[in-house]
Amino acid sequence: MNRLMRLAQLAPLIALLAGCVSRIDDGSEVHIRYEYWVPLLQFAGGVALIVACFAITWRIRWGLLLGGLVCAGLPAPMTALTGAWVSADGFVVRYGGLGMLTTTDLKYDNISGIREITKKALGSRGQITYRPNLRFQLVSGGTVDIPIANDVMRQARQEILPRWRARQ
Repeated sequence: MNRLMRLAQLAPLIALLAGCVSRIDDGSEVHIRYEYWVPLLQFAGGVALIVACFAITWRIRWGLLLGGLVCAGLPAPMTALTGAWVSADGFVVRYGGLGMLTTTDLKYDNISGIREITKKALGSRGQITYRPNLRFQLVSGGTVDIPIANDVMRQARQEILPRWRARQ
């Protein structure tokens, strides 16, 4: 029963983090990103775990310290750095985290086709996962894949596809 109560207390926090995307449209460009408070809340949760590790018994102290460092150091910067800027001429998509940041800048004139594909990947425990991607065929003959892995990228896809089709 105690674990069920803890899960019930975490449910509002999980619901808050599930769909907190800001869409700013200034007429010529749309900027899509997570709200400012989402990475701040993730960082604060990590710091709270680190502080709590000093008030808890020795046996679980290292687990809380490690969990706090991971929570404050990985998802918070990744969430803060994720964004998309979509204009009438092209788009810039940025995702990833510190040391793993990927920025894709494409102009619609350089794109000959767009397909929605699903990539098959092997998970850490051997399970197969299917990840949606947008594949851009370039006029030069190459391709660029952008993963649709979060709410920001899903909303960016809804902005990119109609604007590219309107230019065709």
